[in-house]
Amino acid sequence: MTNELADDIWAKPFAGPVTQWREPLEEYARLLIEKNQVLNLVSRRQEDQILAGHIFPCLAIGILLPFADGSEILDVGTGGGLPGIPLAIMFPKCHFTLLDSIGKKIRAVSEFAEKLNLRNVTTCQSRVENLPSRKKFDVITGRAVAALPQFLQWTWPRVRKPSNLLPADPAMPPSPHGVIYLGGGTIENDWHTLRLPQPQIFSLATHCHTLYVEGKWVMYFPKT
Repeated sequence: MTNELADDIWAKPFAGPVTQWREPLEEYARLLIEKNQVLNLVSRRQEDQILAGHIFPCLAIGILLPFADGSEILDVGTGGGLPGIPLAIMFPKCHFTLLDSIGKKIRAVSEFAEKLNLRNVTTCQSRVENLPSRKKFDVITGRAVAALPQFLQWTWPRVRKPSNLLPADPAMPPSPHGVIYLGGGTIENDWHTLRLPQPQIFSLATHCHTLYVEGKWVMYFPKT
């Protein structure tokens, strides 16, 4: 990851609102690449695309669906902390639980959160289906964790009913309550059998003209 690449990505119009978080996000990118030398968190072939191809699309969630202060978010299958850590940087007044079943990855994410001084992050080694049934969240996020129907079956029961939380910016739409999934490629309609509310689908390419988001999308299933 060179400064030239980083500058090119941050210059894009879609990135404008998040330039205030540039320093911690670039530090997270550095930590992720460093840890990736000893632990497979992202493809080694994509290390020079950490900001553009991995962190940048995660920021899109926070821009398109900003969280209200006080929201509790569960990031399932967080891996190296995506999308949970970038979102925790963006929303310091929200609390994020980063969940993964692989101990080595959770320990790495805990280390990242400590070095970035993210006091709004808790890590947990578990599978989402093994969490106590009483434990619920305002929003559950995932990034290429599993087939979408399976992911929704695991996570939908863990979303609590909406509260009256106000969005972080009063000019923004109401804070999301539901499941948010970041994916890529062809969008299949295989979630229809679950009889969930119709999702909102955002194509990242319509918001930022860079090849690193081509084919990537954010899908939001609201719980009412």
